[in-house]
Amino acid sequence: MNILLRSTLCSKKMGMAYKLDSEAFEWLLGEVEQRFNQAIAQPGEMVGALAAQSLGEPATQMTLNTFHYAGVSAKNVTLGVPRLKEIINVSKKLKTPSLTVFLQGAAAKDAEKAKDVLCKLEHTTLRRVTTNTAIYYDPDAKNTCIEEDEEWVSIFYEMPDFDPSRCSPWLLRIELDRKRMTDKKLSMEQIADKIHEGFRDDLNVIYTDDNAEKLVFRLRITTQDEKNTEEEQIDKMEDDTFLRAIEASMLSDLTLQGISSIAKVYMHKPTTDDKKKIIISPEGGFKAIPEWLLETDGTALLRVLSERHIDPKRTSSNDICEIFEVLGIEAVRKAIQREMHNVISFDGSYVNYRHLALLCDVMTAKGHLMAITR
Repeated sequence: MNILLRSTLCSKKMGMAYKLDSEAFEWLLGEVEQRFNQAIAQPGEMVGALAAQSLGEPATQMTLNTFHYAGVSAKNVTLGVPRLKEIINVSKKLKTPSLTVFLQGAAAKDAEKAKDVLCKLEHTTLRRVTTNTAIYYDPDAKNTCIEEDEEWVSIFYEMPDFDPSRCSPWLLRIELDRKRMTDKKLSMEQIADKIHEGFRDDLNVIYTDDNAEKLVFRLRITTQDEKNTEEEQIDKMEDDTFLRAIEASMLSDLTLQGISSIAKVYMHKPTTDDKKKIIISPEGGFKAIPEWLLETDGTALLRVLSERHIDPKRTSSNDICEIFEVLGIEAVRKAIQREMHNVISFDGSYVNYRHLALLCDVMTAKGHLMAITR
């Protein structure tokens, strides 16, 4: 206690700036000590009831349910009473689960590199980058009946790396959107690899170059060796029906990149100091610098922390159950305190830290999360 006081009220500052002599300085120390002793809770004081009253009073004045993020299009966060209820009840299913992802290294300063990290996190399916799909009856694989594909298909079949006669006469043609492909930083080869991963040798895939006028995939079912019995032939689905089923599953289920539980990622520079990076300036003061950060819809804390260019010390989730699983009980105590402080202080109310700390301690004292419910 004495060390803390004397470092804050160092004698040089007291003497030169405030002109206090030793007697006045001793009086000041006595006054601080007296006020500190007055502030200590008496043994037997009902601190639980006091904390409950102090938290309950501002909660009665909360009206806001969701808050539209300023500067971040279409991102909503739950606030007010519904959010308070989620935290205190240790809710497993949040209305708006979200991660705040801080970046480090070049990605924090360079927008292009931050966009690379964003693309790695945001879940992208084939449907996101597709403009249209069609199924054609095109029996001659080498000489297609689709005029706009004739040129590149004939070039492709000059040196084929498979037997075209084993391909089905039915063709699934997928056309991709170049703007979205560029935005998601995807190449045709990456998508072809993903299709091959999912379907192996059952599908024959040929595609245009990345710089072609139109980005097109042509998919055909390949027939396996003719050793099948007649019964299997009868049970077999028609090629065009089968192709339609493949198209539906491919568009919705084929993940091209990203984490499946993160639907959308927003990139922005923070405006408030609590999310800026604090550095020590050459003069010895503190300075807050805005750096690129990512906000997500959906959470996957463990997966995100394992990605490159992500600051594992500052990145956090608003799902307290997830924080408990990934980082443990000490981290979740701090997370509950921070989340509740954010909810209460959003509309200008103030609750002393000690009331919040008591609630957090009660919730986490047993080593697991205890919900404060009826």
